Amino acid sequence: MIGALSSFVELFAAVYITMAVNNDFFSQFWSPRYYKEMEGILAKYDIKWSTPMRESLSKEIFLQNEKIKNIAHYKGAILLCLCVAYLILMGFEDDKNVTTFHISMVYCSMFVVITLLFSNCLLRSWRWVSGVIFFLLIITCLPLVFNWTFLTDNAFINLAIVYQKYLLISVILAPAFHQVYLNWLFSSIYKGYLKNKVREEYNKYNSSLKGIETKNRSLVDPIYLDKWTDNQFSNVDDDSVTGYNEVLYAQLINAASPSQFCLLKSWIRYYLFKLFEREKASPNTKEQTQRSSILKYKDDFSREYSEYVSWKIAKGNNGLRRFCSERGIDAGAMIGWVKKNKPKQD
Repeated sequence: MIGALSSFVELFAAVYITMAVNNDFFSQFWSPRYYKEMEGILAKYDIKWSTPMRESLSKEIFLQNEKIKNIAHYKGAILLCLCVAYLILMGFEDDKNVTTFHISMVYCSMFVVITLLFSNCLLRSWRWVSGVIFFLLIITCLPLVFNWTFLTDNAFINLAIVYQKYLLISVILAPAFHQVYLNWLFSSIYKGYLKNKVREEYNKYNSSLKGIETKNRSLVDPIYLDKWTDNQFSNVDDDSVTGYNEVLYAQLINAASPSQFCLLKSWIRYYLFKLFEREKASPNTKEQTQRSSILKYKDDFSREYSEYVSWKIAKGNNGLRRFCSERGIDAGAMIGWVKKNKPKQD
């Protein structure tokens, strides 16, 4: 029976309280303050723009971060109400008409799932959250008050009741894990993504600025080229530089507010690149290993010793071990050969 999961629901009700409350400690866990990363990275670059524009950029990034933090609070409040609704419905599980309560549980679960999927549209403020909670109450009560056949007897509801335990566990667990996943993206992956993106945008900006100053159109990136006419290329003034900075401002705003899919794609691309580079370097490593293995078991190092003598004269260094290290030769074997044969240096 569903009532066996009451302790599980109570546990996650407590978890979602921490997500819903506006507390600095809990807020930082559920939604990291990534805007501080942007401020630190921008300080490393010499960007020729006004103080108001820099402050406006910092404010815009801060507001983006606040939006993400508020959505986390809104989700926490919705999920807390869902847990309370579950616990209330579980209290009626011994009732003769228990199926009706299970139907009500299924519908309120589905409503919350839809709300979370479209949270950016439906959870804009606490007023919107209050409206969602009100509709959640109506949807929970609807099957209990009205015995409408199309609500209580259809293929979807019959299937959902069979798997209602799994549905309940999924609806409660998935949002918590998703928020932890977002935390990981915006605290670990975001930093590397942002460094790379800001460096890329700054290089475009710097190259384009040189193109404008030297009247060299080929140096100007296409995103900046649209801002200037042929006349402005022949007469660079303050207005053109201002327009130029506005383009950079828009690019940095986009860079500072990536979607979770964009961050995930960036992370996958980074690791695929590393894997490709490792595979590309592996043949050389394998060749060196094979060469070292062959030289390890050699009995005659006459040719290598001649190369060592020439190397010592050229380098002004008589370190045999260093020579062996550079050439991938087993130093112990060659030193043993030198001591045994005592070759003459030409």
